[in-house]
Amino acid sequence: MHPSNHLADWNGLAELRPDLVRLLSTRCRNPHDVDDAVQESFVRTARFRSGGRAPRALRPWLMRIGLNVLSERRRRASNHAPEEFDDLEHEPSCTAPDPAVVVDEPEVWVCGRPIGLGRARALVAGALARLPEHDRVALVGIFLSERSRCDVARTLGVSDALLKVRLFRAKQRLRRVLGRTLEAAA
Repeated sequence: MHPSNHLADWNGLAELRPDLVRLLSTRCRNPHDVDDAVQESFVRTARFRSGGRAPRALRPWLMRIGLNVLSERRRRASNHAPEEFDDLEHEPSCTAPDPAVVVDEPEVWVCGRPIGLGRARALVAGALARLPEHDRVALVGIFLSERSRCDVARTLGVSDALLKVRLFRAKQRLRRVLGRTLEAAA
């Protein structure tokens, strides 16, 4: 195949780069990971286009490929995360940890700022406690207890379709309560 035919597979991708970077940056804080995901997305898109499987609308197709690449990278990174092993912790002479040593707590990003994981959990637990009971049962049953949707719907005495609506609204209410809590804490 002539090299100019391969270049045709890349047509239109450069113009979509800023949109893809913006989308992936909302999902990932590390700019290096975003750049890697953008490059991999372009390669996959060009490869699929060369197979004659190009869609009518290039932009949404590229955005979906980018999101898939980013989620695959995260999944791979979490599966291959190096295990930290502290030799001192497993020595028989080691008794209690030194209280003067500060242990770094993992952080999560909430509203553009880092919050300790323990504090974030406490904020979510407090926000859940302020929700109506049917919201708590639905959210905890599905997302924390990992029960089936049918089981949670049966517990609440509603249909599966109504549970979907209640989950949507419960997540909105939880988001609002958490937002107010975070504003008050700031």
